[in-house]
Amino acid sequence: MNRVRNLALAVVLGAPLGVALWLTPEGVAHGPILCGLRLVFDVRCPFCGMTRSFVALAHGALGDAIQLHPAGPFLAGAMAVSAILALRAALRDGPPLYERPAFRKLASVVTIACLAVGLLTHALET
Repeated sequence: MNRVRNLALAVVLGAPLGVALWLTPEGVAHGPILCGLRLVFDVRCPFCGMTRSFVALAHGALGDAIQLHPAGPFLAGAMAVSAILALRAALRDGPPLYERPAFRKLASVVTIACLAVGLLTHALET
């Protein structure tokens, strides 16, 4: 069962990165707005621009990725490393990665850092 949980985590973490490779920067720039907060309340959330940042990064445009969301490359890197670690744990049939205290702490730090960067970025834009 641990193997399945780790594989599922690897898929959940790796899927957005895989989708970013599949999407094109032009298509995402002119596509629909998918952020529920922005659609319902017409306000930008701290993660607005993250998808476009991932897509730009996946297509080798680091400068554009940082401009679209400064925390995008950081979050993409953290997700890629975590997906690899989860896959490794699945291959070794180790305990679920998400149950490990170090992983939980790191995930919390990454989340808080991305939220802070997003909030600061949006505050400076207005």
